[in-house]
Amino acid sequence: MTENIYDRYLMVNYVKNKFPEALVNGTIINSVTEFSKEYETLKNSVGIRILTENTLLKLTGKDTLDFLHRISTNDLKNLEESKNRNTLFTNEKGRLIDKTTIVRLEDGFLLLGGKGTQSLLSRWIDKYIIIEDIKIIDARKEFRVAELIGPQTESYLTQLCGKCIDELPENTVKNFEMDDLSAMVLKYTEKKGSKKYFMILKNDSAEKVMDYLLNQNNIFDVNLIGENAYNHYRIEKGFAEAPNEINDNFNPYEAGLIDEVNFKKGCYIGQEVIARLDTYDKVQKKLCGVLLNGTVSSEERLTLLDEENKEVGYVTSLSPNSHNTIGLAIVRKTFAEVDKILTVVSGNEKIEVTVKEIPFKK
Repeated sequence: MTENIYDRYLMVNYVKNKFPEALVNGTIINSVTEFSKEYETLKNSVGIRILTENTLLKLTGKDTLDFLHRISTNDLKNLEESKNRNTLFTNEKGRLIDKTTIVRLEDGFLLLGGKGTQSLLSRWIDKYIIIEDIKIIDARKEFRVAELIGPQTESYLTQLCGKCIDELPENTVKNFEMDDLSAMVLKYTEKKGSKKYFMILKNDSAEKVMDYLLNQNNIFDVNLIGENAYNHYRIEKGFAEAPNEINDNFNPYEAGLIDEVNFKKGCYIGQEVIARLDTYDKVQKKLCGVLLNGTVSSEERLTLLDEENKEVGYVTSLSPNSHNTIGLAIVRKTFAEVDKILTVVSGNEKIEVTVKEIPFKK
């Protein structure tokens, strides 16, 4: 599957041209304005996050639905057109490849996955296609995706698209007209209760749609959001993300994603291992919040240590954009008690770490 490099930079160049102060590293939009402004937008109004790094595959062919149902963790066999459902892909050891939202369109299936997993997920799916009529397409050549986040998002979308947004059923995607523009809007609620909206935009009109969205701010405070502010927000909420918590070091239990596994559907790749973990209560680790009493680089790999300096887990995500650095960690269950004190070593400094429940309490 070849990749059109220009397509990758389509929305990145849009942001750089419209917001010269934006901090961009390759295709990653780290910030658009100030961290504090973007973070307050996520908490109080409407943030728009362009998913420049996330996987977007399209699968076509008459065997696609049955195949996806057989190899992933959720029940997809009755997925209807214009509906979406989350599912996990796990390897033979029951460890995570990716978490995806699968959207059934008239002409195929869109797979919206994690950051940086496009090649990995495509190769992994392709490995199991033997004689099935299935074609894997890089959907970024056709579409771009934006995530709309914040407590005023539904009201904002109602202003744009009409009251049918209120009536849009969960796990449904629908095409909406906005003046002379159109976009597909996808709505679902995470297991942890957060409502999510995605907009799927055609590449040839993506910039115009984005201009339209940002200009509808006469009532709502609407802002583009970079990865720095979003990372802090999703850590506070306790959302696992690739490649930090969603990778082949961890299983769905450890990453807090076991709700995306359907134990009644029968076989899928990794099913036997995950079933044994459930049946015999063999889960050894869990996803926790952590509060670090000090500042460390988000690039460091930090091992959590107990009072005897024995390894008890790993810090998987960090946000140093607060007085105390917050993060997510996958910790051995016996040490995953709220307010348990652990340590990490950063450089020559030993830093105290307090285990917290997620979502973080204010």
